[in-house]
Amino acid sequence: KDPPTFREVVSGCPLARAKILQGMSAQQRLDIESFCRHAPQVEISCVVNVSDEKDISEGDLATLTVNLLRTNIEELEAVGPVHAPYFPGPKYEEWWILVHDDRGHLMVASDAIRGVGRNESCKMRFMVNRPGKHNWTVHALCDSYVGLDTSCSVEFEALKRNQVNREIFVHPEDARIKTLFEELMEGL
Repeated sequence: KDPPTFREVVSGCPLARAKILQGMSAQQRLDIESFCRHAPQVEISCVVNVSDEKDISEGDLATLTVNLLRTNIEELEAVGPVHAPYFPGPKYEEWWILVHDDRGHLMVASDAIRGVGRNESCKMRFMVNRPGKHNWTVHALCDSYVGLDTSCSVEFEALKRNQVNREIFVHPEDARIKTLFEELMEGL
């Protein structure tokens, strides 16, 4: 059988921990248990939307919101420095967010989440470059611990420009306001 993954050990899988802890001293088992309580356990969720619009269409400036939830700490708690005994100073975990377009095999956007709270998020803006279905994968990569990365899928449908009604209401009083150029031309 394969050895348990780092994620399985950290997440508290009893079978995985039992395999790892076999043959270790009591002090070593306590060290591993302490580290596993400290190591990050995260879940991410993603939403794509266009501000003040119900539909997404080609050419829109859309926003991808990525929410990161640390399941190993309570609300109003914060994570401390990472377990890096040989690092010269305190180091806090950072999560790099990479967005991959599965159809085009392209990286769409990237950002970093540096906050230390239970719920953290980032917003990435992008232009919707084509109509149709978009299937993306959002990866959250930890800069401090290997093997604890996570990902989620995000899907959205972009309509063609002519399929969306983007009527702009202009108040009659606003329609009579002159531009700076018009005022300059009248003064000549």
